[in-house]
Amino acid sequence: MNKITRRTFLKTWQIAVGSIFAMMTAPTIFYWWRDQPNRPKDIENWIDLGKAKKITENEWLKRPISFEIEDRWKTKAVQEMLYIYREGRNVTILSSICPHAGCLIKTGNGGFICPCHKSFFDDKGTVIEGPSPRPLDSMEWTVKKGRLYVKYEQYRSGIKSKEVIG
Repeated sequence: MNKITRRTFLKTWQIAVGSIFAMMTAPTIFYWWRDQPNRPKDIENWIDLGKAKKITENEWLKRPISFEIEDRWKTKAVQEMLYIYREGRNVTILSSICPHAGCLIKTGNGGFICPCHKSFFDDKGTVIEGPSPRPLDSMEWTVKKGRLYVKYEQYRSGIKSKEVIG
């Protein structure tokens, strides 16, 4: 019969405790790895903006929106601002977030101004001057049964291409 030494006992004990710990944490690590926080449950996140005909024509309208983002553990209420312009049946919806550093833009001087780094955009959202790498981000929209819906998405700031982050 083999004699158990202190060294073999400690090695066996470490392997046993390590295996138990790995089995207990594996599900948590798996769900953490697969989870995408701040990602809407429904990727087609259409938000109702009201009756399309009630949107003032040929004038930028500042419209607050709110929605919920769910991940595995919590629901978070988000409030954002959009700029809406209607010309007949054509609608333009722009994000109020500056593509340069994520500051909130304001209307002024016949266009939009970012107060943080002085980017200036014309009335269509095109960059006129400043450090912004791209125009203001436009949103996809649709009209269903006379109501205007916007597919709200957030884009990564500071890069030339529109890259959706949520």
